[in-house]
Amino acid sequence: WRVVRRSAGEFLHGELQEAYALLWSVWRIGEPDELLVEFRRSALSLGGISDGLVRGLLLAIDAWQADAASEHRLEAWMSATLPPSSLSRAVSPYRPLEGPPTCWVPFDEKAPTPFYQRLARLLDITANTLGTPEDVLWNIESFGHVSSWLKVAGGDKAEVLTGALGRRPPLPGECALELGAFVGYSAMRFARQLTILRSRRSGCHTSPSQPGPIAAAPITMQLGVVSLEIDPVHTAVARRHLDFAGLAAAAEVWVGQLQDTLPRVVEACGQHGWAFAFMDQRGTTFHEDLAELECLPALAPAAQVAADNTLKPGSPVYLWRIAIGSKQNFVTDAWALEEFALHTIEDWQSVSLLRCGRVWVSGRSAAKCGH
Repeated sequence: WRVVRRSAGEFLHGELQEAYALLWSVWRIGEPDELLVEFRRSALSLGGISDGLVRGLLLAIDAWQADAASEHRLEAWMSATLPPSSLSRAVSPYRPLEGPPTCWVPFDEKAPTPFYQRLARLLDITANTLGTPEDVLWNIESFGHVSSWLKVAGGDKAEVLTGALGRRPPLPGECALELGAFVGYSAMRFARQLTILRSRRSGCHTSPSQPGPIAAAPITMQLGVVSLEIDPVHTAVARRHLDFAGLAAAAEVWVGQLQDTLPRVVEACGQHGWAFAFMDQRGTTFHEDLAELECLPALAPAAQVAADNTLKPGSPVYLWRIAIGSKQNFVTDAWALEEFALHTIEDWQSVSLLRCGRVWVSGRSAAKCGH
């Protein structure tokens, strides 16, 4: 541990990737508390660690430990290091007790500030809504048509996902999972759809777009969607949009890497408690993330698993696995669709039905799961 502490002292003001790797390693193997304190002190200091991965992991640890005070303290610092805007207020409406000066410093030196300015403009637009899911979704879609950087699963892609979730909606006690929240667009769509379905089951035919009755029926607003996001700023934006849409009680966004947050998914909803999963993060890891979901095991019988951008940027290993390598476990449809707001670009979505009672485990996961 003396060597680790010496390395920590060098990395706290050194390479950001090395700092994250060291923090993650000492946390996973049962870290000395004083090392976490050092990392947190650096993350809350000018000139210290400003990497989003490090701050995201610290926030994930706080959430897992239910340490709201530490979580809010770090979010307040992150907000103070952003230019004053709707984005900084989304990260945290509070100022740290001992924060940076009024002149802000870049939150993440690797991420260009103009990208955060775009997110702030998006929030400025979505904030001027009537407080219904339809209004917030429409504003995001409208912004996406004029801003090519905003990639959401809208248009025909949204219809495919709506159909997949509707064919096998979560039963009482089950939930829907999204891997990769970005600005919260798909999480809002899923939460709105599940809210309506649960309202119909309970005999209340209200809609999230109708004020009043739905807020008075707690059964329709129970947690139905969990979205996992690695970037703490994207997490804040997605949560803000859920607040704007009045769906914060029906969907949550958790920050952290999937390798760290997926186990929490099973803790929250139990084994075989997830009837729907939508993968919209990095296509090159779709097959690994699916294997992890099965290994935990998180997927419910006859669960629907959807994946976006399987052509561009692409997820060839995942497509081969669900269509050929494990076709005895999945029934898969692949959809060739126009990219949202980019009608000249083709992309694919896949929707797979997990056969009841069958679990595929890859070679990597087989040893881990003991199969």
